[in-house]
Amino acid sequence: MAENQINDQLSTERRKIRLTLIIILVVSALLRAFLACFLELTNDEAYYWVYAKFPDWSHFDHPPLVGWLIQLTTFNLDLHHEFFVRMGAVLFGTFNTWLIYLIGGRARNPMTGLYASILYTTSFYCSVVSGTFVMPDTTQTLF
Repeated sequence: MAENQINDQLSTERRKIRLTLIIILVVSALLRAFLACFLELTNDEAYYWVYAKFPDWSHFDHPPLVGWLIQLTTFNLDLHHEFFVRMGAVLFGTFNTWLIYLIGGRARNPMTGLYASILYTTSFYCSVVSGTFVMPDTTQTLF
């Protein structure tokens, strides 16, 4: 009987952790999408648009993955809004948060994964810089 209560408590705790993680993922993705939608492209991002427009295996100082990501999220440059240029960064940032949760969960337990995902999401660099603006760091944080 006591073993069933312990299992019920563990499953309830894991459900709460997963719900918290889902809230973190959705809220952070929406906030980054809002920023991506209403901020103008930076000088570097406009430069990366050219990478997408003229793909090559290697530009002067950057690998081609940034251009390919922009091509993918803009449907081969058919969608010109800033949001679509940065959508890859928003998606990668959200996926990275989930990946950090999985790594922390495997390393120790689900609560560790949740704390790791909270720390990752509250990091200005991980969440805003590489998770909102498209740049080489966006793809490098995933790979």
